[in-house]
Amino acid sequence: MTTNQVPTNLLTQKLSVPLLVRIGLLSLFTTFLVWLPFITRYSGLPKNARVFGFESIYRNYDGMLFVIPAKGNYRSDQIEKLKVLDLKPSYYAAHTPGYPLLIKLLSPFVGYLESMLLINVVSSIALGCLLYLFYVRFFGATRPLLLVAITLLLPRLWILRSTGSSEIVFLCCIISASLLLKERKYAWAAFFAAYASFTRIHGILFGLGICLYAASQLSRTKKMDWGTLLVGASAVLGFGATCLLYLRQYGDFFAYFHTGALVPSGMIYSQFDSTAKEIKTFFLEDLLVYFGLVWVYIFDAIQKHKNFLFYFVVVYFGFALTIQHRDLARYLLPIMPVLIGSSSSIWEKKSVRLALIAVLPAVYWYVVNFMGSNMFLDSMKAFM
Repeated sequence: MTTNQVPTNLLTQKLSVPLLVRIGLLSLFTTFLVWLPFITRYSGLPKNARVFGFESIYRNYDGMLFVIPAKGNYRSDQIEKLKVLDLKPSYYAAHTPGYPLLIKLLSPFVGYLESMLLINVVSSIALGCLLYLFYVRFFGATRPLLLVAITLLLPRLWILRSTGSSEIVFLCCIISASLLLKERKYAWAAFFAAYASFTRIHGILFGLGICLYAASQLSRTKKMDWGTLLVGASAVLGFGATCLLYLRQYGDFFAYFHTGALVPSGMIYSQFDSTAKEIKTFFLEDLLVYFGLVWVYIFDAIQKHKNFLFYFVVVYFGFALTIQHRDLARYLLPIMPVLIGSSSSIWEKKSVRLALIAVLPAVYWYVVNFMGSNMFLDSMKAFM
């Protein structure tokens, strides 16, 4: 079903208080559910997770890689004084400031580690609300709450919103920018596009997709949509702000590119080089599933009227095809709402819904085991 076929009352639906409560409870309950084994030190957890208990959540990567620059202000001397991880201070420049800034602002009230989690808990609720509007207004979903639940329970997203990570804030920014751009509220859309790339450099890919869409409209109508182009260009400005901050704090405008921590890139499909630094395995069949799903979306959407989301997916996927990293499930998260929304009629089938319920326990235990294993073991005295 397209947005043109959806009843007007659904397209104009507002987020009522009962709906907000349902989305909030869904997000909070599922987060608490994966925290529970750590709170109780469940015997089925990996050994270190049983020892650390709930502290394991704080210790999950990549949370501390954002907390440290938040407390150290991206200053080499201040970061060295923390003596938390055995990493060069310049390493943290790879973790851009949008999320650490929010941690810094909230830390006087609840502490750094608590801020790291609280921001993601609140942002997850906000993301659920934004996704609800996104699925209705872009894809005409008749069961948008179901699609919100599916998205929030994607295994890697479930992990990231229950620990420390910048993806949740990033996703809130690009979904907000998308909704505002659709409503032609260019100034606010530009702000969120800029903050997206201030949070993760991948926001530039979102902006590039929008610029390509504006160029395609220019070739078709012979008129430039300057508002849309402004939103796309703002994504570059957001990363420019990051570079200016690094110039002030590190004394190096290009500190991001000098970290030694950037994700390796290679030829298309270079993920299947089992000797690559971030791969080191040849058990990669699951990546074929992800690639296949995105290609299905692209070849299906290319035959239809294409909005800026299509161009974003194409640009972002082109980048993802070259990433030499095992964790493609994480890197593809920014485009997953588009894939889920475009196939909403499939997810809404009863048989598919029953299948999702059947696989949910497996997803849950995958998430818990991942969180119980993916942690650093160094001292955290500077934050406790």
